Amino acid sequence: AEAAPRTAAPEAPAAPRTAGALAARWFTGPGRVRRVTGMTAVGLAVATAAVLALSFPGDDDRAQRGEPVGADGPVRIRPVLSPGLCLTDGHTRDGRYPSEVAVHRPCAGAEPPVTRLVPAGNGTYRVSWYHPEHGTGCLVVLTTAPARDLLEPRNDCTAGTRFRVERVHGGDGADTDADEYVLRVDAGRCLGAADAEPAEGTEAVVRACTDAPAQRYLIGPSDG
Repeated sequence: AEAAPRTAAPEAPAAPRTAGALAARWFTGPGRVRRVTGMTAVGLAVATAAVLALSFPGDDDRAQRGEPVGADGPVRIRPVLSPGLCLTDGHTRDGRYPSEVAVHRPCAGAEPPVTRLVPAGNGTYRVSWYHPEHGTGCLVVLTTAPARDLLEPRNDCTAGTRFRVERVHGGDGADTDADEYVLRVDAGRCLGAADAEPAEGTEAVVRACTDAPAQRYLIGPSDG
């Protein structure tokens, strides 16, 4: 009798990409935020605080010019439609990009990193993050797939994306007692949530400005 034909064993399915595996790639790769430890981290924190103390005007001056009040120290950047969320670090929901990007998460667990608006000249600001383990980085708008229009922290803050922070009068967000702002990258693009109404984990993206509430933020001093 003829021997039965041998069939190949089915291939094992690929292991899913877990949050732990993604977290291991925090701030990695050329030009991205490097790890710093010990006295280096302490030195960065002290130096950053000293520069900010000398560079930022007072809240009264900011209010008169329509600039974000409280930006002379750590701030919270909150979407007007979901004021319980803050702009902070996280991963893409579909796992398409392995490194950290800017997302919206509950403010109660949003620090670290500590967020600051650092003057970049001509009335613009860079969004700076400080983490005690990873150092200081500034958000950069990514321009290539699979992360086009997302924002990633990079070491070289001189190359960080510049935002023009513009107050929106008569806003219609959920927190009517706070000033609303648009963070404009250039003449036609603004920072906003990837979804019409941001939820926990929704990525921050830069897209064409639409005046939609999803592109408006509340900016004020951090409670952390």
